[in-house]
Amino acid sequence: MNPRQTATLIRSSCPSVFDARLPTIGHGDGQHPDEAHAVIREAHRTAPIAIGPHGPELTYELVRTTLRDPRFRVPQGMLLVLSPQTIEMQIRRK
Repeated sequence: MNPRQTATLIRSSCPSVFDARLPTIGHGDGQHPDEAHAVIREAHRTAPIAIGPHGPELTYELVRTTLRDPRFRVPQGMLLVLSPQTIEMQIRRK
């Protein structure tokens, strides 16, 4: 870090995910996949979200509900690549 650089601490009134006291999952706890699944299952009995070694882990139902929510869809035309052909097509429509 450059001695001239300073870090800025931002305080927020919003609680952190760590303030929620979610269950934690350690995948290294089990030597067999069945043991790891049992640890995950037990954590999800407590809450639909658990903190794993790589971040939050959600239940299947929560992921499915989130992905089906229309607010998480890509807006129409968002992936339209602007090339000379597509620009010409847009001009012709007008």
